Amino acid sequence: MPFLFREDPKADAVVSTLAEATAEGRRDAISHALRLPFEDHGGAWSDLLEDAVTVPMWVDWAALERAGQLFRRAGVAGGLVLGLRSLVFGYAAPAGNKPLALSGRLESFGARRLAETGKFTSAVCASGGMRVGAPGWSSTLRVRLMHAQVRRLISASARYDHVAWGRPINQHDMLSTILLFSTVFTEGLEMMGLRVSAQEKEDYVQLWRYVAHVIGVDHELIPTSEAEARRYAELIELTQGAPDQDSKALTHALLNGPIRAMSKRDERSLAVARTQRDLAEGLCRSFVGEEVADGLGLSKTPWRWTIPLLRPSLRSMEAVRERSSLLTAVAEYLGTSYWDHAVQSGLRGGVAQFDLPTRLLGNG
Repeated sequence: MPFLFREDPKADAVVSTLAEATAEGRRDAISHALRLPFEDHGGAWSDLLEDAVTVPMWVDWAALERAGQLFRRAGVAGGLVLGLRSLVFGYAAPAGNKPLALSGRLESFGARRLAETGKFTSAVCASGGMRVGAPGWSSTLRVRLMHAQVRRLISASARYDHVAWGRPINQHDMLSTILLFSTVFTEGLEMMGLRVSAQEKEDYVQLWRYVAHVIGVDHELIPTSEAEARRYAELIELTQGAPDQDSKALTHALLNGPIRAMSKRDERSLAVARTQRDLAEGLCRSFVGEEVADGLGLSKTPWRWTIPLLRPSLRSMEAVRERSSLLTAVAEYLGTSYWDHAVQSGLRGGVAQFDLPTRLLGNG
């Protein structure tokens, strides 16, 4: 498949111009380039921004706003789906997981990386978040450049098998990520018991269709509808290999996050963290299914019955919410508050800057 060996030349070219700069110099250069009003920087920057600031004719801002409302009202349920379904399906991909495994960022900076993922997603889904120059749009470009830098570092490493895994963070893997954050995400919400209409599913795919455009996915690969996105996801699933050791390591690093994040190690705190870990493991098994869960080495704890037991109650609550615009507004407000708190807790008062890494930390 040619897309396994196709990268993102425009972002790669920009990162090459920053190769000799300090970490602070790179940060300043990116912030300056993305600041409104945009200047003509010439060369690689102009090539990247000219494409990124061009809003395709198919973008429907009303649809993107409705998609953001779905994400915000999903709240805690959305956080569980994103962390324990979307991300874990990505970790389960034996070739696509190699850049993350080699970067070492989940093991070394797990809480921060997850908080940055939450910040990126919530910024994209904020009202007007993907307007040119808005935080979601800017974060998408920063993530695009971060991917290019990881690709540059890995390409210089002897630890990456280009023949077996394709190019690092290639077009196939970029598309897979878009699907994990769109149609795989809405399917997970339905598994929880949330009511997601056909129109909302379509709107959500359209939001991530535009994110795909800005983040550098080839236009010929980007799904144009929810039905096409599902077909792409099914095709990728059929051709995906079984989880490998990196899949297991990444997943268990994610699930052990509550224990690693403990500020104190007394018996009571440790017991609470272990319960959180076990609950997450059970939820994860429900989200990804028995075959993938077994491949990832997930335990069959009693917590795996949590979602089936909660689903009827959540469906009933959703039926009531649908009949009240006030309750829907309250759900959206609470969901926004949840994401703000989750992100700030993970960043520990810091800021998600999506800095370009300077070296690989993993042992892959």
